[in-house]
Order: sequence, then C-alpha cells, then structure tokens
Amino acid sequence: MKRFGFILMISSLLFCVSCMSFEESATQNVSAKTSQLSAWVVDWDYEKSYTEAMQMNQLSSIQLFGLYFDHKNKFYETEDFKHLKKRAFEDQMQQVSLYLTVINDRFLPNGEAVQKDSAIVSTIVKTKKTRMAYIQQLVDIAIEQNYAGIEIDFEKVKDSDSHKLKLFYRDLYKKLQEHNKALRIVLEPSTISKQKDYVKGPEYVIMAYNLYGYHSGPGPKADYEFIEKLMKDSNHIPGKVTVAFATGGFDWSQGEITGITEQEAINRTGKHKVTRDAKSGALHFTYKDEYNNNHEIWYADEETLKGWMLHAKQLEAVNIAIWRTGGLSESTLKNITK
Repeated sequence: MKRFGFILMISSLLFCVSCMSFEESATQNVSAKTSQLSAWVVDWDYEKSYTEAMQMNQLSSIQLFGLYFDHKNKFYETEDFKHLKKRAFEDQMQQVSLYLTVINDRFLPNGEAVQKDSAIVSTIVKTKKTRMAYIQQLVDIAIEQNYAGIEIDFEKVKDSDSHKLKLFYRDLYKKLQEHNKALRIVLEPSTISKQKDYVKGPEYVIMAYNLYGYHSGPGPKADYEFIEKLMKDSNHIPGKVTVAFATGGFDWSQGEITGITEQEAINRTGKHKVTRDAKSGALHFTYKDEYNNNHEIWYADEETLKGWMLHAKQLEAVNIAIWRTGGLSESTLKNITK
C-alpha cells in the first residue's frame, strides 16, 4: 500500500509537471504573440482622453484624433484639437510615438460637421497632381510638428476611388519613409475582404467594432465570431496588422441610440441586474428612466476588452489599438495594459 501510494505520488507529480509545462507552453504561445498597444486621444473629449492616456503604461504610440477638412477641402483643426496637440507635445506624451490621425469629416462654415464625407476622398485622389499636393502637405506637417507618423482614417470611400486611394497610400508611404516617418491606415471591417492588393509597408489597423451600434438594434460592439471573421479576412493584408477594439457602448431607448462611455454605463447600472454575454464578453442591462422610458445598454469593461484582445492574439500575431480613451473606469485604466 505504501509502495502503491509512493508510485501514485510520483505519478501525480509528473502529471502536475506536465500540466505546468502545458500551461507554460500556452502562456508562451500567447506571449509570443504579445503585441504593441496603442490608443487614440480624441479632441472633443481631450481633457479626459488625454489624462487617461497618460495613465496607461506601456503604450507604444498614441494617435491624436484629429485633422479634419473644411468646406474648401483644406485641412482643418478644431480649437480643442489645438489645445490637445499643445499639451501632447509639451507634456510627457512626447515620450511615446505620436501619430496624427486624418479623418474625412468636413466642417462647414456654420460649425456643422459632416462625418465620413466620401467627396473629400474623391477630391484628394482625383489626379496625380491632387494626390501629390495633399501628400506634400501631410509630410510637411509630420516634419514641422514632429509627429512619428501619419494615420489615415478615410471611411465610406466610393468603390470608384479605391484604386486611386491605394496610389495615394503608396506615394504617401514612400514620402514619409524618406523622412523616417511612419504610416498607419485604418480599415473598415466591410472593406477588408473586398480588397486584395494592399500596398506593402504601411501598418494596417482593422476596426473590430461597430458590429452593433447606431445602425442596428441592441448588442455588443464586437463578439468572438466577429473577431474570428476579421482575422480570417485579414490574412491577405501584408505585415502584422493592428486590431482596434472599442471601449464604452450604446444606450438604446425609444428608437434613439446614444453612445456612452464605460463610466457612464456604470453610473446607470444602479441596482439593475447586469449580465455578461457569453458570445462577446460584453455587459448588458435594462432599466426605466424617470420618464418611464425603456433603456437597453450594452458596453465593454476591462474583462470584455481583455477577452477580445486575447482572442485576437490567439488567432493571429497582431498589435492592439484601443478606441478610445476618455470615460474609462479606474479598473480598466489600471489593468488594460497588463
């Protein structure tokens, strides 16, 4: 009996060692795919967004969002962005690579903003002359303002402009490289599987969000099946891609949809039952407001984001980007970079 017990003990020890080896191997596999982490700081919420970005350790880069266009197709900065940019370059952010994000949103003389205006892209890529004119302006900005690189976030691009836009990306990348500057290109999920001949060299950022949102009924910004499809569709993209996950969530009520931050969602939970969705890791709950209106909220917390990030890394070696800082909980701020 003692002999059998001794043998059993040895077997158990060997099994434990085997388990440890397996766990270490799994950890190493994930670690081997450990990615760089970047985040966006936005102009319309720049004080909170900036402060939170400063609290996030181990960021490889920060994207300052953003550079827009005016009604004459010229580059345009909001006053908030000017304040953000000033602080970013004067403060500790200069220790991290700073990118300038260019967005095809148009600001009209009356202050109204037209989001994702495809006409802007059409104007930029119309001819080689127009492409090179905008490229030179962006290169000059990157050099004069000391950005590490330029990020282009052009959305709702017309199919007829897609080829010329690739030429724009190709030439912009070459010009930036001449001055040791980088180029990041943001891609909408719907465009990834459509395009095949991506320009080699730039860093491509996949928007792994908007699964549910302003265009739909209630649900998470991403789920695991959605992430898996994006990883599969991105196999033909050259280089190591960056996958962007979104913080916060949405509030659906009486036909109205409102974007909310994580902290705003937490503030509304009260005593309401909060459930974690198994297919996405996102949190959701319902409640009635003071006017007896029904609300359904879905949002991401620290556990949600970490689950999405780990799922993407296990599928493919990717970098991770966080859209966006501003309105994060203390727990998310403290642990998201670990």
